[in-house]
Amino acid sequence: MIPNAQIKQADNLNPATLFTHPKMAQSKLISKLIEAMDERYKKFLLYGTLEGVALCFYFSHNGIAYEFMEKVDEFRAKIIPIYKKYNMRETLYFTTIKAKTKHRPIKKAEPKEPNQERAKGTFEIEARDPAIQSAFKKLRETIKNSHKEQK
Repeated sequence: MIPNAQIKQADNLNPATLFTHPKMAQSKLISKLIEAMDERYKKFLLYGTLEGVALCFYFSHNGIAYEFMEKVDEFRAKIIPIYKKYNMRETLYFTTIKAKTKHRPIKKAEPKEPNQERAKGTFEIEARDPAIQSAFKKLRETIKNSHKEQK
């Protein structure tokens, strides 16, 4: 049985949940800043995070990260009104913006089985033109020779 004193203490506590955690608030504000980003960058954007006093955006391509850093002043000009509108200074304080890359692991392709249905070079040449007949004869020999090399 729980004493009444402990129940009253539990009622007075402010429960911290996942949705009231400061990191969750930062994540929501970062997503609002990402909305101001050009669509070109959003395609390659993996996520944004606050690292110390730097707002870091992780991209999946080096070229996009470099291009974003070249135009970071334009992005900064776009986010200033959003930053002021949502009063982000209390929750999301940063002095610099960085772009980093984080590559996704490349999936290895499964080895392909050799195709068993190969041409053997046994076909009739029905062309009447001697130039076309000679071309088909060369093709037939090429197919037969490549079939021998595979074995």
